[in-house]
Amino acid sequence: MLQQNLYNWRLVILATAFSGASALIYELITSRILLLFFGSALTSLTIVLIIFLGGLSLGAALMTIFKKRISSTGLVFSILQLTIAFYGILILSQFINLPKLFDALAKLISSPLLLQFTGGAIFILIPTVLLGAIFPLAIAMIIDGPNDQISSRIGWLYTLDVLGSVTGAALAGFFIMPNYGHTATIVLAGSLNILAALIVFPAGKKLRLAWLIFILLFTIVAGLAIRNQKMYVIPKNLATIKDPYRQSKNIDIIGQKDILWEKASPWGVITVTEEETELGLDKILNIDNWGQCSVLSHQSESLIADGALGGKPEADVLNIGLGCGFTLASVLNNNPHQVTVAEINPVIYEAAQFFKEYTNNAIDDPKVNIIIKDGAEFLRTSQEKYDVIVIDIEHPMIAHSSPLYTIEYFRYAKEHLKTDGRVALWGYMSSDPRYLKSLVNTFKAVFDNVVFAEFEEPNYVYLFLASDGELDVKTIDTKGNAEKLLESLASIEDVAPNTLDNQILQKYFK
Repeated sequence: MLQQNLYNWRLVILATAFSGASALIYELITSRILLLFFGSALTSLTIVLIIFLGGLSLGAALMTIFKKRISSTGLVFSILQLTIAFYGILILSQFINLPKLFDALAKLISSPLLLQFTGGAIFILIPTVLLGAIFPLAIAMIIDGPNDQISSRIGWLYTLDVLGSVTGAALAGFFIMPNYGHTATIVLAGSLNILAALIVFPAGKKLRLAWLIFILLFTIVAGLAIRNQKMYVIPKNLATIKDPYRQSKNIDIIGQKDILWEKASPWGVITVTEEETELGLDKILNIDNWGQCSVLSHQSESLIADGALGGKPEADVLNIGLGCGFTLASVLNNNPHQVTVAEINPVIYEAAQFFKEYTNNAIDDPKVNIIIKDGAEFLRTSQEKYDVIVIDIEHPMIAHSSPLYTIEYFRYAKEHLKTDGRVALWGYMSSDPRYLKSLVNTFKAVFDNVVFAEFEEPNYVYLFLASDGELDVKTIDTKGNAEKLLESLASIEDVAPNTLDNQILQKYFK
């Protein structure tokens, strides 16, 4: 039998607001985590939204059906909150093991999309169902009194629940996650669940003792989880460190990989690692464990800069994407007049300090002006014009990189070029040839002349040059494969260019 008239309705609404805040934090963090493994921001967000909203509706339906059998709504409310908190800290914080889950599921499921849905559901469905059950419980706890008071209370319940969700999303997305990482964000959400449980937890010595035990256990587990997330941050006065690579003492071992430095950022966890590769002992800059550039594998970055600046001495250059600084170093080797670097992530600039000895201190060169700003936004808002624009960024599956692969932003780039200026693009290769054809068509929709080639070091990448002036493919085609590449594209069905409205490249990037 449902128990009523035992709860202060204002406290119930407050507890629900904390629960709503935790719910949006879980949604944000799981979207971010799945993005690490799905590659596509659109795919991860879509899957999380479907599972999250589906789980909420399922939980609400189940609680609506079975709530008449509940004798103490406050106790059940608190137990659900505690369960969600412990699920987050024990399961969600172990996201590093998700590849093992997907590898196991891949033996049973052949469809990539179904595999992603199934893995995502296993990962996040349980807490979303529990969160969905909270709202009907809260309503049951505040519906005593006259009808006009009941409608008013439900209105305030919904208002504070949504306001809590907005606050939680803002706190996690703009502050906790960028500055403290995934695990700390999960602990924050769990702490809000604990607080919500505390507010409505029934009185009684035995129940209070159980409550204290829960808090103690959560504190211990959360502390251990955060302690395991080591953050090795180099000092703020980076310029005073001549060789942070050799001075680094805090080295963590992950398999065959030594983490020399690690720091959370708004665009993923940035690490500098040392590991044995087929090329030898290499130092690598990674974003969320994806290698971006390395000491032993940067020839293509140098080649794209050399090809873009060939025959253009004293050029004004815009370099979008800093990375390790190898592209910038190659630009400087071509005697430019000045170089502007637009880098979205301030932590990348810090990581680039570890590669200064290999780039001839390129980031400190007096010709270089480094601006911490989204490259796409810089192209939209800047009034400057350049002889060469070099785009050296992540692949188009990454949300903040994808606009720079579209017709619209190629047009922005063209507007910022001087007469016969050039755009150079260094990009990841796809196993689907339609990806390359769409990218070529995207360039051709904007520029009169486009040349491109493949390069292997040890992974294949694409090198592009585009201009309304004359171009020589030989400047980037050191392997002599450009002609064969053109012939192979001729046999492929025509593919639409990539636009902001229809991002074809994300479909064919494999």
